Amino acid sequence: MSSVSHGGQGNGIMTHFQVVPETGDAIVILTNSQRSWPLIAYVLSDWAQWRAFPSVGMGRIIWGHYGLCAVIGMLISASLLMILRLIVGFHRQKRAVFRVLQAGTAVILLGILIWCLFQKYLFITSVFPVLAMWLGGSVLVFSIVLLLSALLPACSRKYLSTHGCN
Repeated sequence: MSSVSHGGQGNGIMTHFQVVPETGDAIVILTNSQRSWPLIAYVLSDWAQWRAFPSVGMGRIIWGHYGLCAVIGMLISASLLMILRLIVGFHRQKRAVFRVLQAGTAVILLGILIWCLFQKYLFITSVFPVLAMWLGGSVLVFSIVLLLSALLPACSRKYLSTHGCN
């Protein structure tokens, strides 16, 4: 079953129109925010389910929402594990190449975040307004912890207990 949709956004508004010509069903969604993509996706998905239509294309935003939540969760988990390793001091000596790779990755991620700050419009902040902030924060924390992990000296527990770590 095919459907036709059209949407637009202006100064502080977002609209969406979806129609199924075969049945004559239609829905018009008007919002007072340009960041209403997730809301529209949920409303359209619920409407399609209620009317027993196949899923609408905008429903992919919901799956993107779940995927982005998973990425944010993994970044937060990795950051917490690295912080724990830094605090406990339980890590082996790292090769210089690995440390340079860690520092390079952290610098690249921080550079991307700085670039994002100076953009007037980012698609991800429009489609995922709340999660984009969480993603930015988790990438920032992950980058800082990654940089600290690369720059702080590695000490074994035995050396740490007798000499302290310099």
